[in-house]
Amino acid sequence: MANHPQPEVITIGPGDPVAAVVGGVHGDEPSGVWGIRRMVELIEEGAVELEHAVRFIVANPPALEIGKRFVTADLNRSFPGDPEGIGEAWLASVICELIEDIPTLTLHATRSRPTPFGFADHDDERGIDLACRLSLPHVILGDATEIGSLGACGSVITVEAGPQGSDEACEAAFEFIREFLLATGAIAGEAPLKDPIIYEGEAEVPKPPGETYEVLAENFVKVSPGEVYARVDGEPLVADEEFYPILMSADGYDDILGFRARKVAESLSELRARQAGSSSGG
Repeated sequence: MANHPQPEVITIGPGDPVAAVVGGVHGDEPSGVWGIRRMVELIEEGAVELEHAVRFIVANPPALEIGKRFVTADLNRSFPGDPEGIGEAWLASVICELIEDIPTLTLHATRSRPTPFGFADHDDERGIDLACRLSLPHVILGDATEIGSLGACGSVITVEAGPQGSDEACEAAFEFIREFLLATGAIAGEAPLKDPIIYEGEAEVPKPPGETYEVLAENFVKVSPGEVYARVDGEPLVADEEFYPILMSADGYDDILGFRARKVAESLSELRARQAGSSSGG
């Protein structure tokens, strides 16, 4: 229908798409869109040659136009969407169909430090393997369906490429696109394993009511039981058990400080060995 928002879709290259790249899920994170437009430009100029087709998607043009995270609802909490819905709910259903059965990279930027890092669904072996072929020092495994992110639609790797609003995030987004196209065979070349540290996401870290927030914990650095990881109006928040902070910041979210995770492996090979041992142990 004419009143529905539409993603911008560019499918380019020979044959059926073997990869999809999504940027602009959040309108205040344009770096992924910059990376997409730069890659498409190089393909059209002949500077990058595709072996197989790639589908590039600018997910939320209305939010990008106003420079806001979303228009009616957070698109990255709306998947798989609602074909009978409006705004981002309907848009999510369209994007889900566009990436169905295609390995997909979705690019974000963040206020959290350090970057980059990535996410994959814990049951998606193909997605985990692809994530480990990108230059990511950290990969977090979780349940995309549970939070309504794009991973609810298929084999999706989510990458936080760099600081929100920075040139660094734009350049990193482009490089992750290049690596992803190598890893999926869309362009010729080798995509060796990079062996990031792998974590399993566990839970949100609540944000108690207050006026001022200070996060003391460093993302991806272990917080021990009894350690003060944040302060709210000067009052300490103390860890009751060990965890690794993910996306922790004072102002990144309205209702949470971030997420907690546990480290599960130092490399993909270690993760696979642990999984094999668990399966054989019954």
